[in-house]
Amino acid sequence: MTTTPLRLLLKVSGEVFRSRESLFSPEPLHWLASEIQSLRAAGHTVAVVCGGGNLWRARDHAKQPLDRTVSDGLGMLATYYNACLLQPHLPGSRVWGVHALPSLAEPYQALRVRSSLAMGELALLAGGTGNPYCSTDTAAALRALELECDLLIKLTSADGVYDQDPNKYPHAVRYAHRTYDEVLQQHLQVMDMQAFALCRANSLPIRVLRFGVPGLSLRAAAGEDVGTLISHSASA
Repeated sequence: MTTTPLRLLLKVSGEVFRSRESLFSPEPLHWLASEIQSLRAAGHTVAVVCGGGNLWRARDHAKQPLDRTVSDGLGMLATYYNACLLQPHLPGSRVWGVHALPSLAEPYQALRVRSSLAMGELALLAGGTGNPYCSTDTAAALRALELECDLLIKLTSADGVYDQDPNKYPHAVRYAHRTYDEVLQQHLQVMDMQAFALCRANSLPIRVLRFGVPGLSLRAAAGEDVGTLISHSASA
């Protein structure tokens, strides 16, 4: 375990903000804000990429009479919604976006955001990559590299990476650690391949954690064996 302050990129799936009754629930925001505040109190620097899947995902609306680029654009707008709703819960945070939306976000430039992070501010990154056919996983990997992050933490509904779908197979095994090559060889579902290729090519470690478990992100940042770590080394 380590107490060295890290620069972290948190990727949060938009689906975790959804409740049975609505597309948005306040409880996940409160939990996420608490996790981020704990990380910052421990000296870590944090940037966050929120997905927009609770509001719009192109693949869920493939039958709609929409051009794919328009549908992906709606997904990008959904990420602004989530980032802007999260911001009031996090003093010292700024929303940065890749689109011209001055009432919602400041224009994203990697050097400016790095400077903001160095001053102890929190970065909420909206708009994905700004391009269609790119997921927010890809945005998270790209931003983590641009901002010189030490670790990409992916917060999802699963508590790590399994050898098979744990929802279908009760005896599925969770991996504590996998190398990039093992993920490829075993066809494990970590993130989309474009995002994964960026992480692998640039040796950016990925930690997959369950969203909603108090203190889990802080434990991961300290190097504890939680969730699943993906890196080049043969062991965690």
